[in-house]
Amino acid sequence: MADCPGCRSVPVPYGLTVDHLTAEQTPADVRAFIVVGVEAEPRGFPDQLERCPVCATHFFYEHRIDNDIFQPTDESRWERATPERARAWLAAQDATLERTRKALLAFAAKARRRWAAVLPGLSDEQRAIFDFLASVGSDGATPQAIELRICLPSDATDRLIAALVERKLLRETSPKSYRGSRGLVRFAIDV
Repeated sequence: MADCPGCRSVPVPYGLTVDHLTAEQTPADVRAFIVVGVEAEPRGFPDQLERCPVCATHFFYEHRIDNDIFQPTDESRWERATPERARAWLAAQDATLERTRKALLAFAAKARRRWAAVLPGLSDEQRAIFDFLASVGSDGATPQAIELRICLPSDATDRLIAALVERKLLRETSPKSYRGSRGLVRFAIDV
């Protein structure tokens, strides 16, 4: 809308680009935009869809960093979105999320079938780790993510993970070069 301060900050048709390397500030009216959705999977769409809280106009937002040695950039960009493009963006995100949800449910079901005979013999904490990893899929999770999810100290979590690896329920999914670095190593259910 022409009389909306946030919309006036994003000129048509070029949009607004803020160069963070020059300490340029994002206008307060634009910072007040509400995030409607964040890109679920990179496909060439903008990073997220935002909405003006005053007039409900939608904007695509992108943040790009290029560490080129001669011409580095760190920019945020807003571009007005037509209702059709906003709906298409949201539909693409919904489709990606639905595919991901189905894949995670299928992985969890496969993991539970594979280890059905062993699951009753697990401790409550081991079962909590198994259930969490079943919910995140084949990529697994770091020990820190596991300990945050099951609310145990890191030494206890590490012992539980080691016991599950020894029983062959879990496997390490990260490259061998990551071993010894607790923040990089990942574990997943062996299906």
